[in-house]
Amino acid sequence: MKKFYTTLLAALCVLGASASADHIQDLSGNKILNQKKNSLERIAPAKKSSIKQKADERFTIEGEYDIVIGDYYFNNSVGDFADSATIVNNNDGTITIKCDYFITDVNANFNEETGEITFPAVKLGKVTLSDGTYYAKFIPTMWDSQAKNIVEESYTAQFDAQTGEIIFPSDCGFGWPVYSNQLYVGLEGWMRIFDMVEMVKKGAVEPIDEVQEGQWKTIGTATLEDAWITPSYPDANKDQLIPSENLIKAELQQDVKNENRYRLWRPFHDTNWAPVIYNMSNFDGQIVFDITDPEHVIVEAGMPAGFKNSNGDFYVYGMLGWQISGYGDAYDADLHLQGILDFMIEKGQPFDTYADGVVSVNRSVFDFSKRLEHAYTWNNNEYIVSKIYFPSDLSAIGNVESDTENAPVEYFNLQGMKLENPAQGQIVIRRQGSKVTKEYIK
Repeated sequence: MKKFYTTLLAALCVLGASASADHIQDLSGNKILNQKKNSLERIAPAKKSSIKQKADERFTIEGEYDIVIGDYYFNNSVGDFADSATIVNNNDGTITIKCDYFITDVNANFNEETGEITFPAVKLGKVTLSDGTYYAKFIPTMWDSQAKNIVEESYTAQFDAQTGEIIFPSDCGFGWPVYSNQLYVGLEGWMRIFDMVEMVKKGAVEPIDEVQEGQWKTIGTATLEDAWITPSYPDANKDQLIPSENLIKAELQQDVKNENRYRLWRPFHDTNWAPVIYNMSNFDGQIVFDITDPEHVIVEAGMPAGFKNSNGDFYVYGMLGWQISGYGDAYDADLHLQGILDFMIEKGQPFDTYADGVVSVNRSVFDFSKRLEHAYTWNNNEYIVSKIYFPSDLSAIGNVESDTENAPVEYFNLQGMKLENPAQGQIVIRRQGSKVTKEYIK
């Protein structure tokens, strides 16, 4: 999500009793913002991901929320950051969203049957500034990527009663512009403008990708060399922590339905890992990965990893897993995987691999939102690679030496499920002894 720098205009404003003291800022020029925060580098966005949730939980819309705001538009912007908000249900088809970061409370129309939320523009009247009088307005905003500008645009957010989440469309948010006259024409600048990235009700259940009871079996303890979170914290000397010197022990579990799919369970709750003291997450967390194709390991996207700081909850994954998540429930490995692989090769993105009991996540990317629209990584390339070390007694998985020539041939689909009779035109994984290849069935 690239947006442009802006210049700072004038002084403090007063907008009734509920307004915050703020600066008016002017959108000027078309300077592209290479958004960074805490040495973060943002990679080009993927498509929206569809996250499956538990089906037996329901929430009402009123209450306390964790909110992630995307502050991108000015030269003092800080990127994504976490805050708290309160929603009041007015029981007349409207709700009111209150947050200290907002200039005013935001009133919205709410359809309790469909969960749809819309945000009408509201004229707020005169604003007294140190340099004169202006007229303020609240508007729903959208970033126009072609014009490289902000437009007033009506949009619909969606409240999910099963997850306690309000889902906002990409690049949509709230703005408080000011105008030179009471006709609300002649835009002079903005008191505040930002994207609404995420709202999740406090106490909401942890999202899961499927019913997990009976799905996983523990097979040992793995070691994680973490380049997702560890490099963001200093040691006692205020130097950046080095992942190889701050290893994590985590429970290694195997999918009972797919012997090539594994997860690290509660990886960022290891009490011997230095940054654990900063962890505010209530989620157990997991890192799920599939080694069916050792040259194209899929570190799946969409699950909270079980670590939270002021930026929000971390969602950690690999580049291939992130690209696959863009298709959501519509993903079909036979149709889409080769196109994704070709795209990543074209863009020079590395694949994650498995060999000799070690998964190498060769570009450790993450986001702070379950929408997974951004893929952040640390600028210091030394810390991009994460590694998952299998227990020593399991290190031969996927590398067992055998009489390959005489070993039986087995076929798997690209999700790792064994196939008895592969269909014509299908892309499959062929395994014979220790040799694993990808083939097209003619």
